[in-house]
Amino acid sequence: MSHDFSEGRASQVSTEYYNCHGTTTNSESASWSYSTSASVARETNSSSGWSLSGGFSDGVAATLGLDGQSGSSTTYTTGTTSTAMQTYTLNVPPGQKAWLTFVPKYRRSHGWLEVHYGSRMYGHFFWYYPYQGASNVTVLTPRTLPNGMADGDIKPVYVRC
Repeated sequence: MSHDFSEGRASQVSTEYYNCHGTTTNSESASWSYSTSASVARETNSSSGWSLSGGFSDGVAATLGLDGQSGSSTTYTTGTTSTAMQTYTLNVPPGQKAWLTFVPKYRRSHGWLEVHYGSRMYGHFFWYYPYQGASNVTVLTPRTLPNGMADGDIKPVYVRC
């Protein structure tokens, strides 16, 4: 089991503010909000149902408790959703437009999955994927601040009109 940290993809979190034909800088009050949660993607072609529980020790993924359908490809959301929001002042120069982006921070956990079958399959009720002690299954868990909001960086983007 190992953990490290990564940044997610930047997402636009505010509307665009235009100052294309102005001659002075406009100050705009931009409110923004961003929500994220952990997810695991799993595809199966098995003829029986299955459920997954995580071999991860961090709080969000300690027990995934996922239920799947045979022959399906599904993404599951686990744990709680983390949200970040606040008001930010954008100073938009003449001839430009601007918006806010949020770059979330994640804890990346490496481990294995424990697959539980509803009935005995090949002599077992559960299997470890790919094997117990492996580290090649990855789950991204959103990092949170002490106040419970999503951790990340807000970045203004300015471009010419």
